[in-house]
Amino acid sequence: MGNTFSRVQNPTMIDSLKSPNKAKQGVLLNMAAVWVFFSGWCVFGGYALSLFGALKRPGIALHLGAGLVISLWLFHWLNAGFPKPVKIKWKRHLKPFPLLYLACAALALAGGLLHPPTNYDALCYRVPRLMHWLQAGQGHWIGSFNGRIEFSSHGFEWLMLPWFGTFGT
Repeated sequence: MGNTFSRVQNPTMIDSLKSPNKAKQGVLLNMAAVWVFFSGWCVFGGYALSLFGALKRPGIALHLGAGLVISLWLFHWLNAGFPKPVKIKWKRHLKPFPLLYLACAALALAGGLLHPPTNYDALCYRVPRLMHWLQAGQGHWIGSFNGRIEFSSHGFEWLMLPWFGTFGT
């Protein structure tokens, strides 16, 4: 008598493992891993540069360059080489929903280019705190009548610091 608990494999699962989309998903996961690494690198570097009083343009540019080089190397190492360029299937984008998405993305881009920033969070305490730290050369307690400057987290500031500090905007 045969084993009633024989291994039955789901053919759709096996087919999905062999599909070319698996390689694409691997690249996307590796890109996410590199982004998490780069974000951590920016936070670590911000605190380290601030600790040593080197929160000035040369230190920030060196930190940004090293982070980008290490991130590219990490991406290359995770993917065993850079992935081949993806061919874009333009016929797929001519359907109604992709066209609607592209139109919304184009309108959002146009709005961002034509209008000044108005988000309260960044203009009230995040960007001013970052600019104050860049001017002082280190991160520190600012002592302001606006309490939000001190109790909000610093993750955004340390992530944006290399770009603000290197390019001045």
